[in-house]
Amino acid sequence: MERLTGDGIAAEDIYIDAMAQPIGTDSNSGRVTLNTVAAVRQGLPGVHITCGLSNVSFGLPKRRLLNQSFAVSLAVSGMDAFFIDPLDERLMSLLRSTEAILGEDKYCRKFIKASRVGKLV
Repeated sequence: MERLTGDGIAAEDIYIDAMAQPIGTDSNSGRVTLNTVAAVRQGLPGVHITCGLSNVSFGLPKRRLLNQSFAVSLAVSGMDAFFIDPLDERLMSLLRSTEAILGEDKYCRKFIKASRVGKLV
């Protein structure tokens, strides 16, 4: 961080990959990623945090369900940049409602708008 910001890169322009690993090969992988996201959010304010969301479910059945649960958990932990399937209506609805619950959607405006136009399932 010191080198990047010292070279004139703003913290808001930095993206950190939390490197999610499959829970099918290590049951603690999901928790490790969640803890990593929380630690980065705490220790490096202003940076963006992302990860390969679907990595967590690799090799498992019902991947979409696991990815949806993981996305909500990551959002609560502080992740703010997602590589997701924008056509997954359930996931988009979950993230929009999580954003509202976390106070990241002032007066729930985005949530209400999405509801009015039928984008919440």
